[in-house]
Amino acid sequence: MASDVDDEASFLVNFKNGSVGSIEATRNAWGRNNYITIELHGTKGSILFNYERLNELQVCFSDDPDDRRGFKTIYTGPAHDYGEITWNIPGMNIGYGELKTIESYDFLKAVTEGVQPSTTFEEAYKVDRVCEAVMRSSESRSWEKVK
Repeated sequence: MASDVDDEASFLVNFKNGSVGSIEATRNAWGRNNYITIELHGTKGSILFNYERLNELQVCFSDDPDDRRGFKTIYTGPAHDYGEITWNIPGMNIGYGELKTIESYDFLKAVTEGVQPSTTFEEAYKVDRVCEAVMRSSESRSWEKVK
């Protein structure tokens, strides 16, 4: 049966600095509840964030000795961003409610201190430009520049 629902998307990206990447999204991944991940690989190592494991970062450093090279777990704690309001004990778990507290904290801080929040309409517009380029690429079946 034909489906007109976008349940899965994947696309390749090329950045001005020569970096390349792939972006994937699906609602069809059995066994994944909220598996939102960001994985970056560079010349000095790799890092992985997995939303299902909010309080951990997986890191691997290229200069680690061969016999100890591999991913290590870094637990969030007081030394990390928002540690003063959420992670007062290293490895202490937070959840969705605490993330909403962080968002509220950032909003109130922006209002009371008169600073621009980290997310702006300009950033949203840029995201929309990327989405449009992905749609054009899907139709043209070729690389498309972000306008």
